[in-house]
Amino acid sequence: MNIQPVVLRSCLPRRLPGAVGLLAAALFANAPALAGGDYMTAGFQTLETRPLSLAVLPPQAEFYKAQAVMTNEMLSEAAALEREAAVAIHGNLDRRGYEVRLVTREEIEAIPGGVDLLLRFDSRYNEELGKVFKEPKDVRKGRFGVGEPATELARALKVDGLVASRVVAVGNTGGRAALVAALSLGSAFVQSYSRMFLGIVSGNGGRIEGYFPGYVTNGLKRMVEQPAKAMADLANHTFVPFPSAHQKLKPKKKDLEAEAASPDPAEVGDEIIEKFEAAVGSALENPDLGTEAPPAEEPPPAQDPPPEQDPPPDAPPPSRREPPPSIDAAPAASLD
Repeated sequence: MNIQPVVLRSCLPRRLPGAVGLLAAALFANAPALAGGDYMTAGFQTLETRPLSLAVLPPQAEFYKAQAVMTNEMLSEAAALEREAAVAIHGNLDRRGYEVRLVTREEIEAIPGGVDLLLRFDSRYNEELGKVFKEPKDVRKGRFGVGEPATELARALKVDGLVASRVVAVGNTGGRAALVAALSLGSAFVQSYSRMFLGIVSGNGGRIEGYFPGYVTNGLKRMVEQPAKAMADLANHTFVPFPSAHQKLKPKKKDLEAEAASPDPAEVGDEIIEKFEAAVGSALENPDLGTEAPPAEEPPPAQDPPPEQDPPPDAPPPSRREPPPSIDAAPAASLD
């Protein structure tokens, strides 16, 4: 199957408040999730809850150039990594037998409310990914989920699941490498690299069914001048433990017990889909609903002034003091 490169620049702002924090944490933290490996629910391993038709959402990439005295973010180069990462992810899934499609900017904008759906999904997914970094093994217990945004977006794209990916690339210059070596007296060195954090989100309930972190060493020059090769290597490494479409794995006993104790994703997804379809149907039947301003409320009637009361018979008459004369009314003083 031929894969045609497509532009995957998101119609959303490049940075989300949650994404900035989690990518920075991925860059400098020593979380166990960064070491590589695979984390899959029991249902994903046994094909019971594994989505077989997938939509590759636009990746989010951060590219940092580490110099001797400062670190710069490379925005245009990050856009190239996002584009090539999506193509590489699509190719890996296609070779494993999944029904997969790339999601373009035009497709998102053509969906009624699509931009808002993707914004909500990205924001919620970034929140969950921050938790995954801390306890990646809990993915196997089905403890992380995106919820309604994932179910509604998958429903709109007509797929069973969503592929969300985050990429962090760090390129060290020769000046920084020399500085680190000099300050450590040759006992330390820096290395340029790229990381990928790949998540498979169920379109029926929004649970994160699989999480696959990947890491490869990539030179700064290679990531800038050959982003397609750099992202292909990274995606190939990330997908090493990823099962083929109909490959059934044998989960551990504790994973099966955790799966049995968790709520049924299908029931959660059906409830979300029913609410989503009801909301869409209501919007189609009443397209102008909510666009008109509510009628202005009539002002309350003025209250009658309180009736005057007669003074009691023993009350003294009101004072009739004359006001003091004004300055202008005073007679002019005679100088004679």
